[in-house]
Order: sequence, then C-alpha cells, then structure tokens
Amino acid sequence: MKYNSAYLKQWSQEVSRHFPNLSLPQVSGLATWSFGMMMSRSSSLTQVSECIA
Repeated sequence: MKYNSAYLKQWSQEVSRHFPNLSLPQVSGLATWSFGMMMSRSSSLTQVSECIA
C-alpha cells in the first residue's frame, strides 16, 4: 500500500502540535508509526512496517 508523503508530513505537524515536548526524532517516530497503523488498519509490527516501507 502506497501513501502520499504530504499526508505523513501533515500528520507529523499535528503530532508535534499535540506533543510539544517531544524531540524531532520522537515526533517523527510516533507520527510514522501512528500513520502506518492508521493506513494498514493494524497495530501488527509486520503489517505496519510493510505499509511504511
């Protein structure tokens, strides 16, 4: 499953806005993982990693 990186960037901005104390790498990791969970409709490590790869 492919997704547009613009959506991930927008989601990262939302995560950063809601969690202002997180560092940039933490925001990036949380945004990527939560976006992958949403796009794959799963919290399975395998499915999320396949989606964001």
